[in-house]
Parts: sequence; C-alpha cells; structure tokens
Amino acid sequence: GFLLPRGTLRERPSAMNRANLILMTGKSEGMEVLSAAVQPKFPNGIPVCRVFFRGASFRNMKSGEEIQGQSLSGRKCLLVSGIADPASFRKFVESLGIVVERELVFPDHHKYLPDDLDAVENIARYRKVDAVITTDKDAVKWKNFNGNGAPVLVLKLTVSPVDPFPWKLIDGNDAVGVA
Repeated sequence: GFLLPRGTLRERPSAMNRANLILMTGKSEGMEVLSAAVQPKFPNGIPVCRVFFRGASFRNMKSGEEIQGQSLSGRKCLLVSGIADPASFRKFVESLGIVVERELVFPDHHKYLPDDLDAVENIARYRKVDAVITTDKDAVKWKNFNGNGAPVLVLKLTVSPVDPFPWKLIDGNDAVGVA
C-alpha cells in the first residue's frame, strides 16, 4: 500500500475518487481472481471494466507501414524490450512463427542511452536479423535511433474488454466498436 519507490503504487488510493471509469488490466486467466480481490476497494458508483491487451500488428518505425504478424513467420528478429513482462512479449512474437534470434531485456521503464541503441544496431547487424522488434512503450524512447540495418518493427496492441464496455463515458455515444 505504499507509493513508489517504497511500494508498488503510483498514486494514493484516494486518487480513484477522480475517476469516471476504472480499467483493470492483466492476463485474462487471472482476471476473475484479481477482480474479486481488488474491486471492493474501488469507490462506489464508478464502473469497472476488465480488459486485456493483445497484439494486432506491427508498424515499421521509419516508414509507418503496417505489417501483419503472420507475414513475418520464419523470419529472424532481435527482440528488444524494457517492460514489466518481457516473457509475454516474446511468447506473442514466437506465436506468430517469428524466430527470436536474440533478445535484449532491459528493466521496466528503461531510459535508452545512445550506447544501448548502438548495441541494438550492432547485434542486429552481427546476427543478420530480418527485423528488430520492440514495443510501442520502448519505441517512443528511440528518437535518435537511425537503424541503419534491419527495419525496426513496433508491436501495436488492441484492447479487448472482458466485460461490457461503457463507451458512453468516453465518447458520449455507443457507436464506437472494439477489437
């Protein structure tokens, strides 16, 4: 129940009183247990929607081209991430038939330095990979990355609700769909 760095909270629990909607994210198989344990702590009257993320496609970081993951089956990649659960990222990439030739795992919320990006480029060139694959969360920190070798592909995610989603709270109507 303590704030970072002493605990795991980013804000005080009282901050939930400002919310119009609470989204609970996590792995779908553990969502029921998590929901039952945590939901009683939420303020009354605020809708709670359980959601999980799933990979949709990749975006070429230089060209912006969207690439469907299945088209990369059999290709070799260098996987780079600085996220809380790099194993699930790797599992998803491998589920598409992509061969992870090498993986670089940095700490969650890693601030990429020029030396880190030089290492990515050098390893990609040395391993002769077809692509460097990273997350959206990491790619935004790669502003000065030239990627003079293999293309950098960024995993794009979609949100899938477990519960009926209260779209009216977001856009004022029910016309918006979800993947």
